[in-house]
Amino acid sequence: VATDYSGPVEVYTLSAAVAVAFVTYLVTRASSSHFPSILTMGPTIALVLWPSAILAWTGDELGWRIWVALILSAIALVVGVMFRRAGLLVPGLIGIVLVTLPVFLQVVSDLPAWLPLSVVGLILVGIGARFEAVRRGSVEAVRWARHLQ
Repeated sequence: VATDYSGPVEVYTLSAAVAVAFVTYLVTRASSSHFPSILTMGPTIALVLWPSAILAWTGDELGWRIWVALILSAIALVVGVMFRRAGLLVPGLIGIVLVTLPVFLQVVSDLPAWLPLSVVGLILVGIGARFEAVRRGSVEAVRWARHLQ
């Protein structure tokens, strides 16, 4: 890698993602066992999404990077939920968090100090009050998460 290259980092990470996808394809094709999608799709999707999402934190002048990372992460998240693939769901969710967290932290830093603490406290009270009612639904959620491939 040239040290004086000033282009987007995606040039390197996309080629690495293609290489990882190819090696993963060869390994899964040669093996008779079934691998979960978090091992087969997860690394490739993470290499595609996360570098742009992480660089969105730096406030880089490339404004398109934030939108591309956010849209691709959302697509991966939705497709992962629809087809029950943890290899798409988890990297998509992490990508969304990486893109939106700096914006959220900037908004929160402009608020009075007591307001975020009050909101977090109310959320915790709400979670505690709903815990017993949601407990029955958690069995179904665990069943759903177990069927992720």
